[in-house]
Amino acid sequence: MQAIHSTTLAATRVFRRFGDKIGKLEAGRYADLLVVNGDPTQDITLLQNPDRFRYIFKGGTPIDRTPPKPRKQMYYERHKIFLNGVFHYDRESGKGVVAN
Repeated sequence: MQAIHSTTLAATRVFRRFGDKIGKLEAGRYADLLVVNGDPTQDITLLQNPDRFRYIFKGGTPIDRTPPKPRKQMYYERHKIFLNGVFHYDRESGKGVVAN
């Protein structure tokens, strides 16, 4: 419980400028909230496993935790090769040349 307290209410003493806006769940305050599946006062390791997080709120707004779509591979990313020099790729021929 001391670890949770030090990152919430005790933070108001460190960030004096925001002391009236942080540290409590009240209307008009900044609300970063983590809802976990279980009791972290009994097992603090719950906070180490993101799969146990039910909801995350930052500034009072829920965070979308769906993973992003895979990025489309660009034409120049066909192979991962470490080269000594500059790689020039010719789209028409589909070949590349390393220039030192």
